[in-house]
Amino acid sequence: MTNEYSINAFWNLPEVKAMRGQMQNEWHRFDVYKHTKKVYMSALERNLNSMKIIVASMLHDIGKIPTAKISQDDEGNIRYSHGHACYQFPDHAQKGKEMILAMPEKFFSGMSLNQENIADIVGKHHMVQKHVTKIRTSADNIKEVQRCLENLKDDFYVGESECMGRDLLEVFYSDSVGKGYSDKIELEMIVYHMLQNNSLDQKRLQKTALKMHKRYDLNRYRIQNRVR
Repeated sequence: MTNEYSINAFWNLPEVKAMRGQMQNEWHRFDVYKHTKKVYMSALERNLNSMKIIVASMLHDIGKIPTAKISQDDEGNIRYSHGHACYQFPDHAQKGKEMILAMPEKFFSGMSLNQENIADIVGKHHMVQKHVTKIRTSADNIKEVQRCLENLKDDFYVGESECMGRDLLEVFYSDSVGKGYSDKIELEMIVYHMLQNNSLDQKRLQKTALKMHKRYDLNRYRIQNRVR
């Protein structure tokens, strides 16, 4: 593999370099570039033999730069967190997918990667978070939690192939770690649940959900008070 078609080629892309200095919001300790570095390192540690996951993790937020906009409250005031204005990035996952498909195909084929596969992972990388948020905030309602968990399973192992589901789960894990306020115990619970072939019984399901809800409250406190 030549240097032109190595991991360094992605770090040298203008789209990646543009991430430097783009601040985010209260859920991220770092700007987009440093966050991406953290996500990359996590993916590298967990997926040493999967260049697909490593590259998808590197590019997962590439759509944030062209979609960045100042975040405002309901009264139109700029929201601030940790001394800087907060930003939101509407539809950045879909934008990232489009940007990856527009890149030179040689960057991917030169590393024996499927460009469309990487783009699909990036375009769907928020699927896990959507359901996890619902599970966390519904942890005291067993029926709602069960529905959320079933929907999560359906999205990955019915709506998506098992392979794609595992890819998205790995990117979600590293993305969460890279935010700087990661709770690896909670993340491992999510991973464990997703990799089970059979549905959890109600008692075990409720126990898992309540643990997640408790840790969510703890993490929210840590974020608001900048506790690592």
